[in-house]
Amino acid sequence: MVDQGHRLAARVMLGGVLLFAAYHLVRDVATTFFGIHIGVIDVAHRPHAWCRPICDYVTMPLELFNIITVAFLLCRDRLGTLAWINMATVPLWLLFWLLP
Repeated sequence: MVDQGHRLAARVMLGGVLLFAAYHLVRDVATTFFGIHIGVIDVAHRPHAWCRPICDYVTMPLELFNIITVAFLLCRDRLGTLAWINMATVPLWLLFWLLP
């Protein structure tokens, strides 16, 4: 059984994942489809060699997965396997960012 403190911490972490995924999706759409490049949107973004021509397209499915699943998880009262799968994407984001 998960106590209230752990449940609150998990909801805060999932909220952080939701905010990050939404921000990153907006950034990808703005830069890829509309060619908008401003400092507020491109903060902490750098070009990558491993995905050069399709970088923004590579992360869009993961962003959409995170947004949909976190919204679903925050609406229901219990966390489960889906929450663990969603939280497992956080190291994947870090790996994407660290690759050259």
